[in-house]
Amino acid sequence: MKTGARIGAMYEILDYFFKSQKPLDGVIQEYFTRRRYAGSKDRRYIIHHTFNFFRYWETLKREVGANNPRALLIAYLKRIESWTPEDFHTHFNEDIYSLSPLSSAEKEETEALTLPEWAYANVPEFMWKEFIRSYDTEFLAQAKALNQEALPDLRVNTLKTTREKVLKELKKLSLEAIETPYSPWGIRLGKRTNLATLPLFKEGFVEMQDEGSQMLALFCDAKPGQKVLDLCAGAGGKTLALAAMMKNKGQIIATDIEAHRLKRTAQRLQRAGVINTILKEWPLSMQEEQTFDLVVIDAPCSGMGTWRRSPDLRARLTLEDFQKILENQKNLLKKASLYVQEEGRLIYGTCSLLKKENEEQVKDFLDDHPDFHLAKETRLSPLTHQTDGFYGAEILREGKNRSL
Repeated sequence: MKTGARIGAMYEILDYFFKSQKPLDGVIQEYFTRRRYAGSKDRRYIIHHTFNFFRYWETLKREVGANNPRALLIAYLKRIESWTPEDFHTHFNEDIYSLSPLSSAEKEETEALTLPEWAYANVPEFMWKEFIRSYDTEFLAQAKALNQEALPDLRVNTLKTTREKVLKELKKLSLEAIETPYSPWGIRLGKRTNLATLPLFKEGFVEMQDEGSQMLALFCDAKPGQKVLDLCAGAGGKTLALAAMMKNKGQIIATDIEAHRLKRTAQRLQRAGVINTILKEWPLSMQEEQTFDLVVIDAPCSGMGTWRRSPDLRARLTLEDFQKILENQKNLLKKASLYVQEEGRLIYGTCSLLKKENEEQVKDFLDDHPDFHLAKETRLSPLTHQTDGFYGAEILREGKNRSL
């Protein structure tokens, strides 16, 4: 594909993204499924620039002032990729798959706008004050780190193999790979790889999972033989990690308010050889009302900590969405507390960097639940740990005979 055709593909993807509610990676996958003629270099170019486009979303939206994919794309090429008028003349030429030439209005050179700090940092305006409050003098460095592309991380399935063996297999495949610095199960690849084609993945030896997410699973400290409730299992990434930590012993009940997401979890559990996990629809039935040694809430959140991998999330999130998320987090903590047995543990985690979704939610919960207390917290960020951003709190329930 010529450059003009690649840009035309970007436009089609962006146009469909803005018209749908699907995540960007799903839109891209659908696009290439219908256009199998695109070569590997074309795919890499299109994927890289489409994701990079959303790393500058607030800048571009501020400059263009509308969700017009063509205008936004032109702004991206002009301001971020430094295209010249000659570049536009060469590649916007109505050649096959290319976009039409720029109009007179589009050709007009305008000076770059003076951007407010939030647009320069590419953080939605309604989140900006909370972001500053969460990071004080470090906020601009944190914002910059969120806009860097992340390398892919793998989690080794210790039910089937070891990290050392997987590293040897990856070396045989001439894939650059190193141990992650924090997670004992993690491997970081040197570049994007189609994991689904690797026998290591097909046979359940590895899963794609950011090191930060692995560390949040490790923070849960699930033990063999325990009864565990994974309250927001989603697609099952942390469920798989918990099962491996428990060595397939004990029992995990995995549930999610969006029951359709558990279908993918079932496939992943089977591939990984997990036998101690039962999938249940939410809410649990009266017969299933019981208490657990460990209750894990990987709470729905703004997703700010994952913007390195999913920069399109900032284009979807609204103030109304954010307010609903905060209310949902409060309700989840209250509901989850009912399932924690005496002297049991409640883990609250998010992939957000904001105190309003993290420390302050935990404080509000503890103020209303005197029979629980905070044991410890963990925080991860792209700037400090080179992982996705995560927060975790371990909250303990007191026993009846506990002395004050």
